[in-house]
Amino acid sequence: MFLLVGLFSACKEDTRVGILDAPDQAKVAIIHVASDRRPGSSQQLGYFYLLDNQRVLSQPLVSNRTTGYTLVSPGTHTLRFDSVAAIVNITNKLPATPVKSVTLNADANKYYSVYLSGRVQAPEVLVTTDDISRPAEGKAKIRFVNVSPDLAGVDLAGALSRVTSARPVLFSNSNYNTSSDFISVDAGNYAFELRGTGTSTVIGTQSRTGEVIPQIGQVSTANVNSFTLLIESGKVYTLIARGYRVPASVVGQTVFPLSITGVINSYF
Repeated sequence: MFLLVGLFSACKEDTRVGILDAPDQAKVAIIHVASDRRPGSSQQLGYFYLLDNQRVLSQPLVSNRTTGYTLVSPGTHTLRFDSVAAIVNITNKLPATPVKSVTLNADANKYYSVYLSGRVQAPEVLVTTDDISRPAEGKAKIRFVNVSPDLAGVDLAGALSRVTSARPVLFSNSNYNTSSDFISVDAGNYAFELRGTGTSTVIGTQSRTGEVIPQIGQVSTANVNSFTLLIESGKVYTLIARGYRVPASVVGQTVFPLSITGVINSYF
């Protein structure tokens, strides 16, 4: 049994761990879905990730990527994120600017995801505890994480694509920087849509039909009202709302439009 690190691509240098490996250790994944440009600059930025002031990756983590789960000893740790040019010549030692620190209280044999969202020079952080347990036979587990800064009070509805009736609400009244619990669903092709909480008003996203793998920058040129994802049995998914519903409202910053993407936390 293995963790599937890449619906987000990750750095090859890290050793991934099996789902039952190292029960005396915590497992932590960093998911970077913040913007990748500072105001007035065309240079792509990433983050150096430091654990208790020790750099974890030799190259920056760029937007729409994850480290996957890595081992961390139990206890209280400081996670720090320094912004830096996305492509770094180590010998030049380009300057890195600390932009965010967060305290993580890690327990043995628990899984955590740390989401960075919003603006690259002032990111917000959400830490979740992940229920990485085996789905029932023929089932999968999904949850919804809202890290879109101007997306508040939304429902995520969804049903198997063959369902012709109205799609039921799976996650209700989701606000920015919050995560739902995991729920169990039947495996299959799903159609999802975002709605205003308690309404039938659909909020367009930039996701393309069938799009699961995250894209760098804009993934489409026009909003769509629904998007489809293949949810496979035995897998644990997180659906992530990222970017801005109204990008033009963010003055002086290049930001991503609202989109939904998925990451597979684990599979059995």
